[in-house]
Amino acid sequence: MKAMKVDGIQLIPETISHLKGRGVYTIIVFVDGKSILSSKPLGLLCKRFGLMRIHKSTAINPTYVREIDPFDRIVMRLGDTMEPSRRQKTTVITRLTTLLKQRHASKNSIH
Repeated sequence: MKAMKVDGIQLIPETISHLKGRGVYTIIVFVDGKSILSSKPLGLLCKRFGLMRIHKSTAINPTYVREIDPFDRIVMRLGDTMEPSRRQKTTVITRLTTLLKQRHASKNSIH
């Protein structure tokens, strides 16, 4: 995906870890731990950047998921923990489990 301008700032989608909705604003959290506040709504940014919506107020970049803990919480590489919505939990956990298994299999096939 190529870079996009959001609120006057050029963003590269691959550098985004996750998004957190705060009313009509969105906090964009980057893989380096930095974050910015955007005046764009979460839904718009989620679609623009191709992220996975896991909750009304949260979207993640599946590339940066470290693990799913025993309580079905999603742990990101930065250590942030997020819980999928009750209604979407099964679908989200299934998709992420499949992605994590594929990532693990591809790492093992290289070595």
